[in-house]
Amino acid sequence: MSEPGQRTKKRLWWVALLLQFFGGSGYLYVGRPKRFFVQLGVTILGLSALNILVVPSYLDARITLPLLFAIFLIVALFFIVDCIRIAVTSSPYTLRAYNRWWVYLIVAIATTLGSISYDVVLGPSKNVRSFYAPSGSMSPSLISGDYFFVNACGFDCIEAKRGDIAVFKLPRNETIDYVKRIIGLPGDTIQMKDGVLFLNGSAVKRTRLPEPYINSGSRGNKSAIDQYEEKLPNGRRYLTLDLTSRSILDNTNEYRVPEGHYFVMGDNRDNSLDSRVLAEIGYIPAKNIYAKPLFIFWSDDLERIGMKLD
Repeated sequence: MSEPGQRTKKRLWWVALLLQFFGGSGYLYVGRPKRFFVQLGVTILGLSALNILVVPSYLDARITLPLLFAIFLIVALFFIVDCIRIAVTSSPYTLRAYNRWWVYLIVAIATTLGSISYDVVLGPSKNVRSFYAPSGSMSPSLISGDYFFVNACGFDCIEAKRGDIAVFKLPRNETIDYVKRIIGLPGDTIQMKDGVLFLNGSAVKRTRLPEPYINSGSRGNKSAIDQYEEKLPNGRRYLTLDLTSRSILDNTNEYRVPEGHYFVMGDNRDNSLDSRVLAEIGYIPAKNIYAKPLFIFWSDDLERIGMKLD
């Protein structure tokens, strides 16, 4: 029973649903402030967990990331359904002081500003982030139009090895991110001779594949490019492309990687600006390497979706 002078009103399920999407204030609308704060706490904990999430190298991120997304989706749906259930089954409700349109508006604005602040302040440190490949310098591993997830804990949590694909900040302009393959470790010597990679004075095993790589141009034209499998001394294998035998970077001086730095190259050897060009890229400081690609989650070539990046 309501006190004399107090207003009672039936809660509408569709209003509760809408308010859940605008700051999660549906629980306030149906008179469940405790559940509102529980929902808020779970959301904050979930975002914090994503911020510190590290995908261990022994787990396949193509499984773990969708699984985590599914868990968060189920939790969100639970809160929405629960709020609608309360609105449908509850008796006419005695309005409280917080049942005002401007309270719902304040909650919506506060949660929106909180979300923006989270992205601005914590966003750059999120361990799982998405990237876009704007060029074909890493073809055939990454082609233009690929979107991929990375573990931004990267090489602070995982030891950098020869053959790893890495995302790093360009030394001469750290606002720019590049993605290349680590070829040389501190102290290594690197040289290209007639398109063959020499590591510490020895030629890296290079096997030409019988089938060429078919490159699709922006106008729909296609071209066949020779592709090779390289095998590094640590056993890592990957594919490279050879556009021409007369590239300016097919023959280089010998590079010696300084301590605390790495030497990176693109898999599309004749179409990659990388450590071979010292004035533009050069040796990459260890502190600049911060992310390890996981897998492709979207591509213009739908068959590439889900491809693991090694």
